[in-house]
Amino acid sequence: LIPLPHRHPHPFGGLGFREKIRGIYQSFSTDNLKNLYAAACICYDQSIPLPTGIGADFAGTAPKDLVNLIESRFAGVLVLTRTGIRPPHRITANMVVNMLPATVRSEISLGLAKYLAPHVDGRAIRSGTREYRLARHLMNHDTVIRHSDHADGSKWYENLRIYYDWNGRYWDQRALFESRFEEHETARSYAERSIQVHRHSFGYNTLGTVLLRMAIRQGSIDILNEGIRNLAQAKEFVGWGPREHPYVTFFTFMIRYAQEWGIVQIPQRVRNDWNDWFREAQSSQVFSTRDGYEQLNRWQRQWLQFVAVT
Repeated sequence: LIPLPHRHPHPFGGLGFREKIRGIYQSFSTDNLKNLYAAACICYDQSIPLPTGIGADFAGTAPKDLVNLIESRFAGVLVLTRTGIRPPHRITANMVVNMLPATVRSEISLGLAKYLAPHVDGRAIRSGTREYRLARHLMNHDTVIRHSDHADGSKWYENLRIYYDWNGRYWDQRALFESRFEEHETARSYAERSIQVHRHSFGYNTLGTVLLRMAIRQGSIDILNEGIRNLAQAKEFVGWGPREHPYVTFFTFMIRYAQEWGIVQIPQRVRNDWNDWFREAQSSQVFSTRDGYEQLNRWQRQWLQFVAVT
């Protein structure tokens, strides 16, 4: 018989793991300790340790005293490494994030975004630093929607305005957040603000996305055309290599518009846009992989099904 490989037991055991994790969180005697643990888990859920200086801010202690705190109060629960503070396992981090009450998670993520703000600038964005990657994740509209309703999420973004008003991505994500709740005019104003702050491909793609959602909601060809024009600017933006976002947005929302209103409602000149975009996509590096090519053909088959019934 071939012996099975030795399996190391999980440090918190197998049975009742979630309950033990909950018990660890609740065992901390002060809000500062709870907040430090929660912040470290929110960060490490993205495989990024909590920066040490920010950990000290959450703990309400001086950075020089953090080592003793981790080794005493958080022994076996948090690890202090050269890159920051983290729980021993990412699975633990994920469980804690999902366990936290929505109000607590919102408060911690807001504090994290504020503490990260001084470390997020143009250089950090270009270098893709861990601080920037954390802030980007926290502000992602899907992340905020997953843990907040519309009112709380809007308030969360507004509380960050004085810290990130200069940042186009902040306005992009805020626009997409409002758009998902069908606050289309508000979303449009935020998307336009993003482009005012910093003209970039993603900003035009965001505005195009918001406008196409609005067009589908209202059945408006004029708004549909405006959305397509912004996607074209995103696709052709000078200084950016080929990117899939404008193509994905265009093909996805054109199909949705046809599904909602019928292709006969789309003027021929707008239908011709599909043919132009498809030909360009076929020759683009964006869809040169097998998966990309198959996705492109799936969109084409869906579109041709609409055309066939006219």
